[in-house]
Amino acid sequence: MSTALTRDAILGATDLKVAPLDVPEWGGTVYLRTITGLERERFEESISPTTDEDGKIVKKNLDFFRARFAAMVCADADGNRLFTDKDIDALGRKSARPLERILKAGMGLNGMGKDDLEELEKNSGTVPSADSTSGSPSV
Repeated sequence: MSTALTRDAILGATDLKVAPLDVPEWGGTVYLRTITGLERERFEESISPTTDEDGKIVKKNLDFFRARFAAMVCADADGNRLFTDKDIDALGRKSARPLERILKAGMGLNGMGKDDLEELEKNSGTVPSADSTSGSPSV
């Protein structure tokens, strides 16, 4: 039988991880970090579509999908974010290849898989495939 967790044990658990990822296009290694539940909720909300009063999608919020994700997961060796949300536009103008690699590895590190993308797609229309090579998704 496993140990029953207490509030303090859960809140005190070290469950955020950092993992290195080689990015040869940028000449080195970046670290990817696991995101918190709140960060994931905010990310998912940021890609939710805008709808009209009848629930019809009027705008898909997929601009710079990979760059937004990369800004959220790229970190230093201690797990501190390298980028702020103000860097998303500039990051989105970098090569699609490393952004795609970061997307795939970051999703894996964060336990986000095909099922999660399908759920997001169901809720928001079209979500860029992790197998896609596009650098910045179209609206």
